[in-house]
Amino acid sequence: MIPHMTPSQELAVINEKIVDLKNTAMFLQARTDDFPALHQNIKRILASVKMLELNLTDVLAVDGDAS
Repeated sequence: MIPHMTPSQELAVINEKIVDLKNTAMFLQARTDDFPALHQNIKRILASVKMLELNLTDVLAVDGDAS
């Protein structure tokens, strides 16, 4: 059974997973220069990860304002 996490703990876990996604995408990007389609799709993934980072920043800002 997973113990209940506070919202800030949940956000920390989400942030950790976003960082993992970014690191994985960057790892793949560095190895796909010879595969243009893969390289372009990795760039798209990184753009999506950036949006997740911005969304998380927005949530943290709203959460901080509520405190």
